[in-house]
Amino acid sequence: MKPALWIALFSLTACAGSVGIDDAVTPVETGTTSGTTSGSGWGPGGGGGDGTETTYTEEDEAFREVWGELEMPGGEPEEGAWGFFNFDPDNGGVVCEFEGEILDATATDCPDCEFAWEVRLGQVEILEESGAGCAGVPELAWAGTSVRFGHSDPDTLYADFGSGWERAGYSEREESSWFFEIGEED
Repeated sequence: MKPALWIALFSLTACAGSVGIDDAVTPVETGTTSGTTSGSGWGPGGGGGDGTETTYTEEDEAFREVWGELEMPGGEPEEGAWGFFNFDPDNGGVVCEFEGEILDATATDCPDCEFAWEVRLGQVEILEESGAGCAGVPELAWAGTSVRFGHSDPDTLYADFGSGWERAGYSEREESSWFFEIGEED
């Protein structure tokens, strides 16, 4: 996906726009650091839910992603988080990382999904920034809005930003947790 399209995609709020990203980005755990995330559990800093921390190196490619997690014991959401992570080894490593709560989730219809939720995204806390930092990151505008996300096996995320459901990225349900991400490598 071209950077201009990526920026246009995420400058849209929950009431308008569309998503057309068919693949997600998975960080690589490796040795020499040029950026280490500060999260825990799922999300870019969590190392995939196993409690390990993910380290990014100068050899890793630049990428950006929006991620979310819902804890769903018994199939109903109880708590969740969402965030954004932008790593660029040519611009200082971790350029921008923020995260916030998913305030609530309401079941919604998605014809191609096993389950779908309209999630209300809370305000965010900036965890790390360097270089250009988080200033001007369009995903910051998502805070305080509602977005519809759905899961379909195998590992497919659907999203509806107001123009109908489209494949948007990666989705995984593991026991009572649902993790999803929309990402792009540069």
